[in-house]
Amino acid sequence: MPRMKILNTVEQEAFDTPPVFNSDQRKRFFDFSIKIRHLTSNLRTPINRLCFLLSCGYFKASKRFFSARTFHSRDIRYVAQHEAIPLDDVDIDSYSRQSQHRHQQRILNFYGFRAFDQKARDFIVQEAETMARSQLKPRLIFWRCVDLLIREKSQTPSYFRLSELILMAINKHKKQLNTVIKRMLPSYLRASLDGLFDQSTTFEGVPISSKTAAYKLTLLKKMSQSTKPSKVKERVTDLALLKGLYESLNPIFHALELNQEGIRYYATSVIKSEIFQMARRVDEDRYLHIIAFIAYQYYRLQDNLVDVLLTSVQSYQKSAQAYQARIQSARDIRARKNF
Repeated sequence: MPRMKILNTVEQEAFDTPPVFNSDQRKRFFDFSIKIRHLTSNLRTPINRLCFLLSCGYFKASKRFFSARTFHSRDIRYVAQHEAIPLDDVDIDSYSRQSQHRHQQRILNFYGFRAFDQKARDFIVQEAETMARSQLKPRLIFWRCVDLLIREKSQTPSYFRLSELILMAINKHKKQLNTVIKRMLPSYLRASLDGLFDQSTTFEGVPISSKTAAYKLTLLKKMSQSTKPSKVKERVTDLALLKGLYESLNPIFHALELNQEGIRYYATSVIKSEIFQMARRVDEDRYLHIIAFIAYQYYRLQDNLVDVLLTSVQSYQKSAQAYQARIQSARDIRARKNF
């Protein structure tokens, strides 16, 4: 199975490269205070001074550090010109890792931030696990983690490092859910859920070909608003089936501790997926999706039938009022004639 990508390739590259400034932003973020210039006064080489100041400006804008090789040439020329650093004596490739690490620590101290250490890592893993339990999308978890790190005044790591922690939290949560399914779902309920992948051999009591027969799961996905008695009867039959499954699965629902967002997430995946896509899933993962779908569709179908009942009652009320109005009109006409 391919590894999940939280951001696409273009977004990953943008995250791991310095922000692109316009002229106003360049003036703002590369406007260095006397204190920052004082920090560069003991840097011996032009390359160290230049890269320190560039890193300082980029960190001020994004709260991240970047490889010197990704520094934008326009920013290099701007800082060199304003800080009187001769570019002839500068070779970006000569900026050593030791110098870069040392400079980053100075910048973090200056802005009151701390490095992405074990404490920050544990914090972000805990937050990611909490968001994973709420079934937030990985992209949303990623950007919320970035905001949390900035709020906690912690350096934001590279895309790869942060995404690894988030995916670890998501996979851990999935593993926990699958473990519950594996431990608590008995064989007879597994057979009942597998039966939803069987094809219906009849339609309204008439035998149909297996080539055109719909799967039971596919039929349960359909949600009609029709008030025709035959269509309502079909939905009542579906509701009875879902109710039986829901009540049998009730202990597992409590053990899974899925909130509304979690149930909607897995159920929507079932509704959007084709049968063959669902059948390819690992057993526990497939059962997890189907269980959430049963809960979601059970309540959704109840709402549907209540709406149909209200619509039908309103329709009868309007018809009765119209009939009463016609009778009253006829009485008024007769009364006027007699008068």
